[in-house]
Amino acid sequence: MLSSPYIGVFCLATENALIVPNGTEEKIIREMEAALGVRAKRQSIANSTLIGALAAGNSQGIIVPEIITLQEESLLKKNGVRFLVVDGVMALGNLVTANDKGGIISPLVPEKARKQIEEFLKVKLGRMTIAGTDVAGSCVIASNSGFCCHPETSKGEFAELEKAFGVKGTISTANYGDGFVKNCVLANSHGIIVGTTTSVSELSRIEEGMEAD
Repeated sequence: MLSSPYIGVFCLATENALIVPNGTEEKIIREMEAALGVRAKRQSIANSTLIGALAAGNSQGIIVPEIITLQEESLLKKNGVRFLVVDGVMALGNLVTANDKGGIISPLVPEKARKQIEEFLKVKLGRMTIAGTDVAGSCVIASNSGFCCHPETSKGEFAELEKAFGVKGTISTANYGDGFVKNCVLANSHGIIVGTTTSVSELSRIEEGMEAD
């Protein structure tokens, strides 16, 4: 599964957590841990490997959809991962991106859920679309040191992102032209992992954004 360049769809990284699908090779896990400076935990969500699409989070913990199983909840608890189950919203990773200073949330997420997520993550989440799409979470990857977003992000949207995350950033594609950069990148303030088809120029722009603070 991690032979796919869309590592942000399958994995989730924060400042203190790295969650990877069950079955991920030990060698790959060791490389990811070295790059991001955190210990990896194997996990499924809703019996799926699409962890990054279904979940999001920051140092406070992760948010997961109501379709998570009780066994999966138990494993998160066992691994010391704090989590919030959000009712009525499925692909949270596509709809929410946050660091420890703030974040954004799609207009598709109900207001009740937004307030619950804000309280859990202890940040304010600005409602917005990016580059003409409601899946705003997929359009931007953020950490405590910077962010990188869809190349069609408008100047106004970019200014909103800087305000929301409290850090500077840049625009770029990843995986050789994909504007949904969160699907292609894992990052925290310790390091960055990009999909295998990401070009050298894309990597340079992503590094510039993620280390912008």
